[in-house]
Amino acid sequence: MSETIQLKAIRELRNYSQQYTAKMIGVSQSYYSKLENGQAKLTADLVQRVLKVFEINTLHPLFLGNDNFLEGLIDQTNELQKMKEILNSLVKRVEQLERIVEHFNINPKKHK
Repeated sequence: MSETIQLKAIRELRNYSQQYTAKMIGVSQSYYSKLENGQAKLTADLVQRVLKVFEINTLHPLFLGNDNFLEGLIDQTNELQKMKEILNSLVKRVEQLERIVEHFNINPKKHK
């Protein structure tokens, strides 16, 4: 079963109309219909909103085969890794500067 059919099935199991679901996730009813019919793709942001509205977790089979969702998670993970590397680099630079200051016994308060 494709994720679009599952999206519709879960909505129907919840007894939600397309109109209600669309309103709750912040899209038009016609756009939501396209999501269910596979004419529009679920983005990571939309997936998060759908998860909240349907009160389901990310391990639900609806999302396991959704490439856009997985790509979004991978992109976010990559961005977090880049941020971590930048922070680590900054920490190393601060440590280097602290050693330099310590080596020269520079007291920043004296230079003000």
